[in-house]
Amino acid sequence: MTLAPADGATGQNIEYILHGQEVMEGAPRYNTWLVDSVRAAWEGAERVLDVGCSIGTVTRVVADRLAETGSRDAQVTGVEIIAAAVEVFAERFRDRCDVRALRGDIMDPSPELLAAGPFDAAVSFNVLEHIEDDVEALRRIGDMLRPGGRLGLLVPGGGNLLYGRFDALGRHFRRYTPPRLRARLEAAGYESISIRRLNMVGAAAWFVKGRLLRAERTTAGEIATFDRLVPVFRRLDAILGPPIGQSLAAVAHLPTEGGPVSVR
Repeated sequence: MTLAPADGATGQNIEYILHGQEVMEGAPRYNTWLVDSVRAAWEGAERVLDVGCSIGTVTRVVADRLAETGSRDAQVTGVEIIAAAVEVFAERFRDRCDVRALRGDIMDPSPELLAAGPFDAAVSFNVLEHIEDDVEALRRIGDMLRPGGRLGLLVPGGGNLLYGRFDALGRHFRRYTPPRLRARLEAAGYESISIRRLNMVGAAAWFVKGRLLRAERTTAGEIATFDRLVPVFRRLDAILGPPIGQSLAAVAHLPTEGGPVSVR
């Protein structure tokens, strides 16, 4: 399936991505579910990097959850390649001192971003699939972490079975399976890797809309309806496993001595 045209400066379909981020503002229960799915990565951290923070929808949840769990001095620093998203982020959080966003590319970190590290933990939600060389991206994230640092990663699941129109419009190079994601993390030098499937109902909806109906947008009303049912969906996932998920949630650690191992 052919990817949508890309912005020359960022390699992204900016209008489509920003629309999706704005729609997801109406899903607070779902966003909290995503953050909690990688809790083992961010819990107890004081300095957290959010890679691909966009307008800060999930960054806010990470910061709020850190405060709720006792890390009241924690700072969450986002890095985002799309300038318009960083502008929205800055306006939304102008009165908060525990979150900030830096314009930049994790593949070529700015001096300002490098100076902000090293971080105790990094999180990244639905970003890795947008990067063609995902192993190198994982290495670059690892470069920003202290030895033994943790990574919490949320990526599209379902592999080729779920790859459809939504993915092409969002310029997703791939969807992941647990073995595919584990291989990337190991190649980038991470260890103690835990991967689980997330959101079985979402996987079914994604297949119907993206593969069968070839829909191009998800509406705010659809997201709001889904969000109201998230407690039920979380319970179903806990009971059933699940056998397939719209997303994969991964938590991994760097070795305690040194950063990711470069595998060329």
